[in-house]
Amino acid sequence: MTIAPWKALLAGCVLWLAWICPASASSTTPQLLSQGNGDTKVDEMEAESDTEAEPDTKAESDADLEVYRVGPGDVLDVIVYGEDDLTRLITVQHEGEISFPLIGEIQVEGLTLKEVRQQIEELLGRDFLVDPQVTVKVKEYRSQWVTLVGEIARPGKYYLTGPKTLLDLLTEAGGFTSQASGELVITRLNGAFDDGSSVRRVWLSRDMAAQDQKAALALGVDDGDLITVPGQESIYVTGEVNNPGSFALKSGLTVLQAVSLAGGLSKFGANGKVEILRKRDGAEPERIKVDLEEIEEGKKPDVPLAPGDVVRVGKRIF
Repeated sequence: MTIAPWKALLAGCVLWLAWICPASASSTTPQLLSQGNGDTKVDEMEAESDTEAEPDTKAESDADLEVYRVGPGDVLDVIVYGEDDLTRLITVQHEGEISFPLIGEIQVEGLTLKEVRQQIEELLGRDFLVDPQVTVKVKEYRSQWVTLVGEIARPGKYYLTGPKTLLDLLTEAGGFTSQASGELVITRLNGAFDDGSSVRRVWLSRDMAAQDQKAALALGVDDGDLITVPGQESIYVTGEVNNPGSFALKSGLTVLQAVSLAGGLSKFGANGKVEILRKRDGAEPERIKVDLEEIEEGKKPDVPLAPGDVVRVGKRIF
């Protein structure tokens, strides 16, 4: 068959354009956490470039089919091709079963979407349909969740739609509030961590590099986990200092550092007249005498502070 000259010319132009304009993709490396104005928060991940190649949707859907496990409360969208009367939304019941036309009740709790699909196809094909083709998707995720409490922008219950990390959840919940301490306490209510413990603590600090933050937040979460973000604990500096007030208790904060945060001693402040008032349950506060001069000279160790400590600087006598 002879190709018309104009068709040959068009085909040649298409090939030429494809050669000089190859497809390209770009990527970005977002900063995971930023600390501005004393706050610790999770930044939103930067959007993927519009020129990036489209993902293989079939591969992604196949992966989802084999990862997520169905549980009570989930709403499944079951499609039977060519059988509109069998296509429907079905809620997984409390005992973990669904009721499907023709085949009755099927136990699906703990099964992957792929396994649910295979069961429905097998049962329909046994007595009712020839080579049935079925698709099963989750319309509403309601069986697995974690709970976020404390200094989180949007605390509450977050449903799991598949494997998630701390970073995923913090991003979804809007990050930390300005009062967050930078600590996360993960309590595993269903089961335990790999080391057998039921509680895991993760610390973030303002001077951590983005990659270190990412690594710290890569911990995977499980159904039932309780994630608590404590608020900052405080200490107080009073007396003969330039800027008395309350200060956030960071890990390892000492009395000498606290006095420095308060602007140092005033012109009437006495190095040797410093004491720490420490609360004790049901008793008078403990009084710890401190000599800042001896600490500065290395004669005595600096004293670490505890939550609620009051550092009081006395006046020197002329």
